Amino acid sequence: MRNFMRTISSKFGKKGQSTVLFAAMLPVFVGTASLAIEVGYVQMAKGQMQDLADAAALAGVRELAIDDFDGARSQATTVVSSNSVAGKSITINPTDDVEFGRWEGGAFVSTQAGANAVRVTIRKTEQSSNGALPLFLAPVLGLTAVDVEVSGVATLANIDLMLVIDRSGSMDDDTQYQWQCCWNRVAVGGIQPMDTLRVAAKSFLNDLNAEVDQVGVVSYSTSASSPAEQTLTANFAGAQSAIDDVLQPGGWTHIGDGILKAIQELNSERARGSTVKTIILLSDGAPTCRSSGQCGSSTSIGDDGRDYARAMADQANGNNIIIHTISLGSGADRTL
Repeated sequence: MRNFMRTISSKFGKKGQSTVLFAAMLPVFVGTASLAIEVGYVQMAKGQMQDLADAAALAGVRELAIDDFDGARSQATTVVSSNSVAGKSITINPTDDVEFGRWEGGAFVSTQAGANAVRVTIRKTEQSSNGALPLFLAPVLGLTAVDVEVSGVATLANIDLMLVIDRSGSMDDDTQYQWQCCWNRVAVGGIQPMDTLRVAAKSFLNDLNAEVDQVGVVSYSTSASSPAEQTLTANFAGAQSAIDDVLQPGGWTHIGDGILKAIQELNSERARGSTVKTIILLSDGAPTCRSSGQCGSSTSIGDDGRDYARAMADQANGNNIIIHTISLGSGADRTL
């Protein structure tokens, strides 16, 4: 009997200890559950803020197409003030919270010179006019509010574009000809690279938007055309006519000079500071001209033509100009 009572007493003692332990841990359980709920609430509010920042940046960046910085601030501010976060109205400071810059190397670089991106920051912090984000259950742990800050960036996709067209002699030598009376040539077979280029280039312009994009045309052989066949314009019909007006092929391949003339046009008064500046370079051969303007066979010129083309590509890069290259035919210097 004594042993039996000792066993019952031991069992009831353990149960009592468990009850005491549960009571002691109850605030921790409640606090943990409250914290989990608050974390979900904060993430929900942060997601709403991020969506709003992205939308405001997108609304603002459209105004950069016409370099209207005040308009960009106004549009971004209107989008934010027309929405809410966690059921509460929210505002931004158009001077401090709307920034202009360039999107370079996957990052936003703050600058108004040549801006092609807008960053909008939305703050719910103790120091902001919106105040910190209030919490509901976490105060049992002594936490009443939390600071939340997000930024959204939108970049301008509108472009100023120069088509840089090779019109060297090789652009016209894929067709077999017969010479007839009075020095007239008659094609008897094959397709000239220049014909292919003209068709493709004019078709490409149909994919641009004349309301916000500009295009120009410059060609090159022994030297680049001066003046350019077409300076930057939103008149795409005129640009297509300029492509047709490129001189018949002849001469050497001065790629570096073609890039240089395109850079000059993209830095002219006709270029807009807030667009993505782009060169599309087309060629069927290799550079055969030095920076001095001296031209000759690729053997006699050696690497000098390539070095000059690379130097002009570096200059374009230094001016935030993107170059896309398109080769035509098997004779193009694809490695370059």
